Amino acid sequence: MTTFSDRATVVISHRVRAGREADYARWRAAINTAVADYDGFDGLEEIRPQAGAQEDWVIVFRFRTAKQLSVWLSSAERSTLIEEAEALLDDMHEQIVSTPDEAEEPQTIVISERVKPGREQDYRNWQAGITQAASRFPGYLGGERFPPVPGIQDEWVYMLRFATAEQLDDWLNSKERQRWRDKAEPLLDHVDIQRIAAGLGGWFPVTGDSGNKAPPDWKQALAVLLAMYPTIMLLMIFVSPLLDASPEPVDMFVRALINVAILTWLLMPVTNRLIKHWLYPRSTTDNVIGTALVCGAFAAMIGGFVVLA
Repeated sequence: MTTFSDRATVVISHRVRAGREADYARWRAAINTAVADYDGFDGLEEIRPQAGAQEDWVIVFRFRTAKQLSVWLSSAERSTLIEEAEALLDDMHEQIVSTPDEAEEPQTIVISERVKPGREQDYRNWQAGITQAASRFPGYLGGERFPPVPGIQDEWVYMLRFATAEQLDDWLNSKERQRWRDKAEPLLDHVDIQRIAAGLGGWFPVTGDSGNKAPPDWKQALAVLLAMYPTIMLLMIFVSPLLDASPEPVDMFVRALINVAILTWLLMPVTNRLIKHWLYPRSTTDNVIGTALVCGAFAAMIGGFVVLA
């Protein structure tokens, strides 16, 4: 028997372009009718926009199992309907709320692309095509596209999700994807692809240069410690005295805030570059020498701070 906790849900939110409300109503009826024919469909909910409170339509699709939801998300019929919606919507977001019967966490890549001036419409058409191509691959769970924000974000950002790492790799390494990437060459000035990994993956972007794999957890932990230890010591020596009059919880919070900011935007990117060949070794020699150097760096820092403190 399938219980409530076994169910899988996808939430789609979108903003309808002004003047396209009637077309959108027909499209919404079409997609709601289509999804009802798929095995495992367990109902939907629609939340209409409310003036001053919520500008987007929100539709919640429920399926009895994650596998049945994946079949719908990967279907050609759904892909065609999503493509038709491009002309009706200013924005669309999809979120898989739960896939409880999957043994593996869904995998996500974040793609940032800087479009050449004057090629924006060509890029939109290309993006619609490559998204439709990805949707035909097993395990496709959807994606979210974020346009540039003047003065804040120059790139188009696209988040793509697959049910498993293997299915994501199948798409990334496919001839179909390479064919679409070749088509994009005249449109783009810059492309960056990051894979959101488990553990401390936010500090360890996974790219093609790293073989689309994150470093082992123990290496991630040591790399963070390598950057964190001197930061903590320097803050304790130079910042804590400035906060002597503050309660200890305030002192701890300020130091933690500064520490996280320094790690995220300064030290972790630098550390990753310095020990890249150890984090992503190409040979046993790289691994052994890198481990020895990291251990030596810890010993040197401890000795130095013993003297300084």
